[in-house]
Amino acid sequence: MESSSRNSEVIHAGIYYGPGSLKTQLCIRGKNLLYDYCAPRHIPYKRIGKWIVAQNDAQRGMLEKIHALSRNVLVGYPRQKQPRWSPT
Repeated sequence: MESSSRNSEVIHAGIYYGPGSLKTQLCIRGKNLLYDYCAPRHIPYKRIGKWIVAQNDAQRGMLEKIHALSRNVLVGYPRQKQPRWSPT
């Protein structure tokens, strides 16, 4: 069996699609199904989180929206941390 050359080996959390969107719902469901499948079968995986970096004020605004979505909508997110802003 072959895998796609476009496989990023990432389990998507649905953070970019907006609350209530079908893509967000499917990402959350798929993520949970995959973890539920792997754990009892001892298939290794890592919940390592993700860094998203803003490089300017416009991107900072978008980053704050993504953070709010992940904190308020995406259930089961492994770590909840406050965003940090460094103007350097």
